[in-house]
Amino acid sequence: AMLGIDGDDHRVLSFKEKAPAPKGDTVNNLQILYSSHNGGSKLSKTAKKLVNRHIPSAPSRILDAPDLLDDYYLNLLSWSDTNVLSVALGQTVYLWNASSGDIQELCTYDRNDESYISSVSWVQQGGAHIALGTSDGTTELWDVHAGKKLRTMDGHSDRVGALSWNQHTLSSGGRDSVVVNHDVRVARHKTAILSGHEQEICGLAWSPDGSTLASGGNDNKLCLWDASTTGSSSSARFTLT
Repeated sequence: AMLGIDGDDHRVLSFKEKAPAPKGDTVNNLQILYSSHNGGSKLSKTAKKLVNRHIPSAPSRILDAPDLLDDYYLNLLSWSDTNVLSVALGQTVYLWNASSGDIQELCTYDRNDESYISSVSWVQQGGAHIALGTSDGTTELWDVHAGKKLRTMDGHSDRVGALSWNQHTLSSGGRDSVVVNHDVRVARHKTAILSGHEQEICGLAWSPDGSTLASGGNDNKLCLWDASTTGSSSSARFTLT
């Protein structure tokens, strides 16, 4: 036999007495690993359930929108706090009540064959009034319930593509690179003319507290204006490029 030891009579590394049995509370590391693995799997499944959500692959409703202008700089949709969607289709503004499904034609702007509505914006509360910007540089204020135009405000030499409300103040931005603040309550409505941009204004938004107006232009500038600014100004509080 190997090493001169007879395998039948001798056992390699044999003990006189059996090894003592382990205590009942002895920790089994393999069991812990197995339990942790199982628990981890359960946690993973739970986590997956929490993050899994259904993403619709199709719209819940499609509305026909013929003559919707394909122009990045125009803001042709606005949703009121009374759940009414306004959309400008060429020269005509339509109102769609999302609750009832009713459609109403508000007005048609047909000053000439080339004229069109270039922006729409609901008043912040109540859904009774809406502002319309036109391709001719004017801004109209309409009473929706009466279906009546209340007034027309000037201030721009080219189309008005952006509108934003701050209580009784309506801000309009035009292709003439100017932002005009209108007080819709008074006859002499222009309270501020802001000229911090060099190209067309394509976005306007008032802060929730009404203290700051943000304007974005095709010149890749974002200007922040104080609500207290009056008269003609080219000095924004901040300008980001």
